[in-house]
Amino acid sequence: MRNLKIGKRLMFGFAVLITLIAVSSISAIWQINGINQQAQKVISLRLPTAQASASILNGVNHALPALRGWIILGNDRFKGEGKIAWDTEVNTALVTLNKMSIN
Repeated sequence: MRNLKIGKRLMFGFAVLITLIAVSSISAIWQINGINQQAQKVISLRLPTAQASASILNGVNHALPALRGWIILGNDRFKGEGKIAWDTEVNTALVTLNKMSIN
């Protein structure tokens, strides 16, 4: 290295710097692509599953007061509200969970 002239030393130094920048850039792009794939997996699979689970919880919380009202008062209006809660909130979310559980 001592035998090289200053111009060749500078060129060698710049070549090393450019190589390091290229390697780190390629590594960063590779890592970002991996993170992007994981984010897409979360968005496409985990988020609908969590939303369906929350919908089931809301449906059950909606149906329980109707069940209590029907048991205590014996009014068929409460029975209908409970059925509506199960049909619209719980059963549709269960269909979604069954579809997502395949993956």
